[in-house]
Amino acid sequence: MIYIRKNGVYYENNYSPDANEYVFTKVDSFVPYLNEVIHIDSEVTLECLFDLLERDEDIINIIFGSHMGHHPIRPFIDEIKSKCIPESQEEMEYIDCCWVSEQFDYKRFYERFKDEKRSEQDEELFGELEEPSDDESNEINIYVDIHGVGPYQPFEGEEDHYKEGYVPPETSTYAIEFTPLYRLKHLPIKLNTSFVMKEEHYDNKEHVVASGDMEFTVFEVFGAILSEITFSGLPEERDEKWKDVTDSIDEYKKEFDEDEEREE
Repeated sequence: MIYIRKNGVYYENNYSPDANEYVFTKVDSFVPYLNEVIHIDSEVTLECLFDLLERDEDIINIIFGSHMGHHPIRPFIDEIKSKCIPESQEEMEYIDCCWVSEQFDYKRFYERFKDEKRSEQDEELFGELEEPSDDESNEINIYVDIHGVGPYQPFEGEEDHYKEGYVPPETSTYAIEFTPLYRLKHLPIKLNTSFVMKEEHYDNKEHVVASGDMEFTVFEVFGAILSEITFSGLPEERDEKWKDVTDSIDEYKKEFDEDEEREE
């Protein structure tokens, strides 16, 4: 097991059946231990992890090249080192690493919806349902998801849509792929080992196939974090894409308000 602590990286070998003696020692790098189970202390932040990544910058670019879209890690190291006034820090509590298990059984999906009338929009987006072939298989995808967790922030006017007796959640999850790293660097990293695999029957009921705890390896955690923060490209590319998103939202709101005014 690898322990990521504020003062460094520690290796423990008592999980190995071949160990001749118990070892708990500080190591220079986590890189030789990528397949070890990882533990991250509660005070370790995203900035702490980047300090470790910088020590092995060259090899990180090779090992995690695919995770990072083959972008170099240096621009992200420089970004997280940028100063950030407290008012600009994200009001989240921590960054969560959790397991996601998805499955799509097209045969079951087809049987459930083949006789239902579909909207023109659905037909346009997804096309017509085609009868599955004999070799159609159930698709399963298991991966590590990275997101921020913080106080729930209702959107403007949301209260008007609450049903009687509805209590909004205290916390919510937030995507971080468009957020500059200097606004996230103070956040601790939490590993959520809870694992649930469900089976979709399209009947609005929960069908749990398996549940339990599933540990993370060093490779899985660092790979997932690097994949998330580089998802939208280099920092300048990410910021430009986010500007396009916000401009599109503003344009949509403007058109929506104009339509409402015409209807009045």
